[in-house]
Amino acid sequence: MMVWSARQSLYAVALSLATACGGTSDAEKSTAAPDPGLPPGSARLVDLSDDEALRLCTWQSERLHYGYCLQNGIILRDLHNCQEYVDACTAPDVVAGLVVDCVESTLDPAKSCETTVTDVERCTLDLQAQYAGLPACDRVTDAAFHDVLYRMSPASCEKLRCPVP
Repeated sequence: MMVWSARQSLYAVALSLATACGGTSDAEKSTAAPDPGLPPGSARLVDLSDDEALRLCTWQSERLHYGYCLQNGIILRDLHNCQEYVDACTAPDVVAGLVVDCVESTLDPAKSCETTVTDVERCTLDLQAQYAGLPACDRVTDAAFHDVLYRMSPASCEKLRCPVP
């Protein structure tokens, strides 16, 4: 388990990565094969080093974070301005904090079970494709809101859930 100073260092690295990545939308990201810098697909998440978990979480965040924020902005449109929500949600410090949380969850055996890097890659790419179909905040209709509200997660993401004892 990481100690606080390691968490601060990880946060600094994640923040620099989030800042460098900018606010590129999911639609602008490639859905090509996984980055060759990722750990081997057969590796279990709990067996990854801190650096490997950081690379995986950063790769995942680059593909999903904007779409995740947009989806929530659409769902919460009656409570918040959608675009303002997306802007706040995609701020580099917010992204960095979530990447750090991802690393900690990835390395926690109780949260990642027998999940492999390939399992995460499949779910990430399927979610990325799903998020790519979201309308921009200024184009949300009642039908689009309903679609987002009741959309199911891709089947590939079910593998990421740990069995309940």
